[in-house]
Amino acid sequence: MSNASVHTGRHFLQIPGPTNVPDRVLRAMDMPTIDHRGPEFAQLGFDVIEGSKKIFKTRNPVIIYPSSGTGAWEAAIVNTLSPGDKVLMVETGQFATLWRALAERILGAAGLCVWIEREDLMDAVTALSGSGPAYFFLLVEALEDAAVEQGLPRETARLLATQTAFGAGRMLREDGAAPATLRERVTSPKGTTQAALDSFAGDGFRAIVARAVAAAVQRGRELSAASGA
Repeated sequence: MSNASVHTGRHFLQIPGPTNVPDRVLRAMDMPTIDHRGPEFAQLGFDVIEGSKKIFKTRNPVIIYPSSGTGAWEAAIVNTLSPGDKVLMVETGQFATLWRALAERILGAAGLCVWIEREDLMDAVTALSGSGPAYFFLLVEALEDAAVEQGLPRETARLLATQTAFGAGRMLREDGAAPATLRERVTSPKGTTQAALDSFAGDGFRAIVARAVAAAVQRGRELSAASGA
């Protein structure tokens, strides 16, 4: 850490922030809080790190993450998320706005950030994206069972169904075309794929999916109401 002098203005306690502490309270406290960007705080950090070795009974380096709330945001995002992860966040207030900007900067190059402007749509988001992986697992499970019924070994059926799901998902992510367009591209008129799709349609596949998502949305609302959210 640099030993260069740090020039700061009057430092206000900002917990929760920003909340300026009245002068009479500061005088009662006798001394102001340490500037967390100043040299005193840096030295305090070094002393705590060194003293922590005795507490943890080690001679090895002890790592402590001292920072402002912004540092905690950065640490939370970097250490809990992986490339490609989806993040769902309710934006309320200035600090949430800063969190959003930080998430966009860090995750924009590695994952997908989708912002929902209306809070009442969060149950729909959960029903689609939060519960969605289970829907795809169920579809792969059903494809596997159907293939086994047609004579394929289960291990082979699972491998082919899984790879098919992976390839289709990659096409959706990378091609950029609408799902309907991709479906049409891989469907030959009067071919095997068309026969399967016609069977899906005859059994009301879209209605089944719509009812399932609606059920998830309704359950989300019930859970929110029960928790007082």
